[in-house]
Formats: sequence, structure tokens, C-alpha cells
Amino acid sequence: MLCHVLFAYISEQGETGLSDIGRRDRVFYLAMGLLVLAVVVYGFGPSFYFAPFVSVRQIRPLLQVHAALFSAWVLLFILQTSLISAQRRDLHRRAGVAGAFLVGLLVVVGGLTVLESVRLQSLRDGAVNLFGSASQLTVFAILATAGLLLRKRPELHKRLMLVGTLALAQAGLGRILPGLNLGPGGQIVVTMLFMFSWLIYDLLTHRRPLLAPLFGAAAVVLIAPVGIPLIVRSAAWLQFTAWVQS
Repeated sequence: MLCHVLFAYISEQGETGLSDIGRRDRVFYLAMGLLVLAVVVYGFGPSFYFAPFVSVRQIRPLLQVHAALFSAWVLLFILQTSLISAQRRDLHRRAGVAGAFLVGLLVVVGGLTVLESVRLQSLRDGAVNLFGSASQLTVFAILATAGLLLRKRPELHKRLMLVGTLALAQAGLGRILPGLNLGPGGQIVVTMLFMFSWLIYDLLTHRRPLLAPLFGAAAVVLIAPVGIPLIVRSAAWLQFTAWVQS
């Protein structure tokens, strides 16, 4: 299905009256979907995607469900950008219904997965995981819900959905960055480039960035450098984490 849509997109570009910016938008959002897929597969490959082929610890059932839903969302995002590229808005709207249900499932199962993993960790590791994972999941839920509600405003809709997807993909990026030996500052820079890639593109092409997705991207970037020292290390948060683990 995805290959068919991509082929249709390539075939139709010479026949449609799309503006240069419209064509660039379609290529950019499809490329971002593929980048997210690459980050997720590379980041979670050893512990999930390649697990049947390597010797790893058994994955908890709830974590398997969460990973499957996460993967389904990334693939759906690529499919949706491909459908828009092929100008199949009818199919895009139908797939969007499935996307709405998937958002709800991701938030519920994601929240349960975070709670389960926190209970298996030490107090300090659990405090970091609880704050970081819950924050990213919350940003995704807000942006994805807003994107669905604002689907009749396509310029805002697609940016909200992209930034929400990038927020989810931070979990995969977080597994990649430590192995690059960039240091805390370098990791923040890479995270900013990842989360604000759409903003750089908008400034170069549209020259009019939208504020709603900008706030979402900024929230994700600030989780580690601001949230951990100010919130996670506080006595109140450690006490709350201990209560969650009890």
C-alpha cells in the first residue's frame, strides 16, 4: 500500500499544479516520517525489533503492546504523509479515524507502561524515568489531540502531528545519543535540531513559524536540562515517585 502511494505521488507530480512550496512541503514531511522511523528502529532495534534474532532478555507483555502501538503510529504517520503527497485526501481522512483511536491507546498503554517500568527501578532512576517519559507522553497527547481537532487547518494540523510524533520519537533518540559521546551539551544540540527541524524548514521556506507546535517542541527540549535539575531532584518529586513505586 505504502509503495503504491509513493509511486503514485512520483507519477502525479508532473501532472499537478502544485506550487514549489507545496511540493517541498510534501517531500519534507515524508522525509521527516522516514527519519523518525530510522531513529525508532535504530534506537529500539537491539531491545525490540531485532530481539527475535539476538539473545536479549524477555520483553514484558505490556512493553510489547506499547512498542507495537508506537510502531503503528510511526507507520501511520508515514502513510498519512504519503497519502497527502499522492493527493488522496479521502483515504487520509479515513486513516485519520484510526489515528484518533491510536492516540487514545498510546496514551493509556504508554502511561501504564511507564508506571510498570518505574516500579521496577531504583528510586532515583524511577524518578527520572517517570518525569521524562510522562512529560514526553503528555506533550504527544496534547499536540496529537490538538492536531486532530484542528484538522481543517492543514498548515497547523500537519505541524502539530509532526511535532507530536517527534516528541514520541525522543524515546528512541534518547537511546542513541549516549553512544555518540557528545556530552550533555552536544546531546541537547542534537535534540534541538531534531525537535526544531520543522522550524528551520519553515523559516527557510515559509518564513512564518506557528507558535503552537513551537511551544510543544520547546517543552520536549527543556525536559532534560530544566526538568531534571529543578523537579526530578526535588524531595517532593522523589516522595511522589516513592508513592508510585509502593
